[in-house]
Amino acid sequence: MLVNEYICFIASNKGLSKNTTSSYRRDLEEFLNFLKERHLSVEDKKTIQELKLFLGSKGLKAISINRKLSAIRGFIKFLSKRCVVKGINTENIKNIKITKKLPRTISHTKTDKLIERYMYEKDIITRRNLLIFMLLYATGLRVTELVNLKIGNIYWDEGFLKIRGKGSKERVVPMAEKLIYILKKYIENERPFFIKDKKNDYLFISNRGTKFTRQAIWKISKKIGGEDTSPHLWRHTFATHLLEGGASLRALQKMLGHSSLTTTQIYTHVANNLLTMELSKKHPRSTK
Repeated sequence: MLVNEYICFIASNKGLSKNTTSSYRRDLEEFLNFLKERHLSVEDKKTIQELKLFLGSKGLKAISINRKLSAIRGFIKFLSKRCVVKGINTENIKNIKITKKLPRTISHTKTDKLIERYMYEKDIITRRNLLIFMLLYATGLRVTELVNLKIGNIYWDEGFLKIRGKGSKERVVPMAEKLIYILKKYIENERPFFIKDKKNDYLFISNRGTKFTRQAIWKISKKIGGEDTSPHLWRHTFATHLLEGGASLRALQKMLGHSSLTTTQIYTHVANNLLTMELSKKHPRSTK
């Protein structure tokens, strides 16, 4: 089946994760079913427009529709190279325009309280949970990167983490001395409580002694920071607070693992907005 060939191709050539390739497979199978049910062909110029209308009628967000269109573009290019289809310009398969919303951030007050709470917390499970989000806030890791983080990824003497991010790209993320000290204490004193008699190299271990799932981290995030808090929000906060502190965009791009500087630039708008809000509150001419 052509979909299987394409999935194998992108998995081996682009280094995509299992989650991503699974999503691509579902998107392409849905696309082929769409063609079959409506007796359409890939070459038909109206096909993509009808597909967009169909996906929109299902209540899908623009970002989800664009992901599906991206999978279809790649698949059609693959078919064209193998001469399965002809005369299709994939540049005509255009994404739906999205008005980008600026990411929210967690306040300095709230992050300070998180750290303070950790220092006085006695319950071992709560301490581990607090430490997870202290690490997210201190490094800007993605939730997938966090759950896959192993002790061997920590370079204690050099003071950094080696992370394998999207597309299997490796990057180095520096850590503060205080965080390194806290992580060492966690590994020595608290991690054994969770690992029990099981063999596991992952830094953070669930209550069952197994590797955390992404979903579990999301649930813990809501417990720690409130219902409107997510692991990705800690990543946004890391980036914004770094820029406020004077970090360069290039340095931030490397730490976040963004392939394009354009993706990183959104945080300059967040930082500028926060600065404007702060100025409007405190500048003497901003009050009557």
